[in-house]
Amino acid sequence: MLFRSFPEGVCISALKKQGLEELTGRVASLIQRQFKVVKQVFTHSQMNLVNLIHCQGRILKEEYTDKGVYIEAQVPVSVNIGEIPEK
Repeated sequence: MLFRSFPEGVCISALKKQGLEELTGRVASLIQRQFKVVKQVFTHSQMNLVNLIHCQGRILKEEYTDKGVYIEAQVPVSVNIGEIPEK
């Protein structure tokens, strides 16, 4: 059977509308694992990192302060931005 070859597989039937919610949930979970959440203040001298986050990630919150820029964002785990805490 296919489940032996693909144990992570999901059985679906578009005709009977079966398994579609499980498939959607599985795909969303796989995509979510590819990202990390950044919550950090970047100083004015780190604007290159802010630009990288804008280009590679999805900004959730951004606030400019005297000390720099506070950013909450989702970025791919493959993006190396230094000492960014993962959540």
